Amino acid sequence: ASPTLQTQQYSNETEIRRSIAPLLYHISPGSTGSRTLYHAACQAGFPSVHHKSFCISSNRGIDGVSENVVEGVRAHFEVLRWYQIADECCSLW
Repeated sequence: ASPTLQTQQYSNETEIRRSIAPLLYHISPGSTGSRTLYHAACQAGFPSVHHKSFCISSNRGIDGVSENVVEGVRAHFEVLRWYQIADECCSLW
């Protein structure tokens, strides 16, 4: 088992896995340096996501990448997808 992963049992059928690895969020309206932060994190070897771009390993693809990192990137894109659906559906503009 990974030392950065905790599992909690909430019922007989529901199990939630939670990472205790540190996360850094930089959420902004744009033009605040978030892309620079993303590139710096990638250069330093930290798995990073910026809007529709991501870097999770020095190789292309997900071979050899932690399952937790891959799940995190997939979750990011799922949230982005739901945001776009809501924006198209409910935009006041």
